[in-house]
Amino acid sequence: MSLDENLQTVNWPSIEGVFKIIQLEINGKPHIRFPVKFDWLTHGGIMMEFLGINFWEEDKLPFIGFDGNKLPALQGENYKVVGAGKARVNPS
Repeated sequence: MSLDENLQTVNWPSIEGVFKIIQLEINGKPHIRFPVKFDWLTHGGIMMEFLGINFWEEDKLPFIGFDGNKLPALQGENYKVVGAGKARVNPS
């Protein structure tokens, strides 16, 4: 996988709310990713959205099993998940 060198450090939402986030190192640089299409995504869903794969394309990345679910691996080519949580955003 090749991750864009010009990727935004943080993809801030344009609306106010509390959102799940993931913290990543991409090519050794820190990034924070919010959900883009759906604000209800799980942390694994944010990873899949960010990495550009659909839920039915699991074979494109290394996956790990967790409580009977398959999630993107916490580390892959050029990326490493270093945290996950929630953030309150107020764009004004």
